[in-house]
Amino acid sequence: VVFFASWCTDCHREAAAVAGFARSPAGRGHVVAIDYSDGGDYWRGFVHQYAWTFPVFADPDGVTGDAFGIHVLPTTVFLDPTGRIVSTSSLTQTVGSLTRGLAAAA
Repeated sequence: VVFFASWCTDCHREAAAVAGFARSPAGRGHVVAIDYSDGGDYWRGFVHQYAWTFPVFADPDGVTGDAFGIHVLPTTVFLDPTGRIVSTSSLTQTVGSLTRGLAAAA
């Protein structure tokens, strides 16, 4: 689960890698993104700009992000097949780091 916001510089830095990972065999069907407290529809432009084709949800009030303990953006949460949080990373992601994180959560 990738938490992002359109105003977040590091979110822009990792967006192309997230898109590439989501299109890869390892990432296909495994990526969901949540726009955390962005407000308005700015996140839609971000999603369009980076051609994200995986599910993206808005969290305008930060309720979902707060439930996941999100305090900085971007943050990626890796879940195991049962939905349990295995790890959380606030580093700017690459295709390689996303691949390793998902593999460790399997």
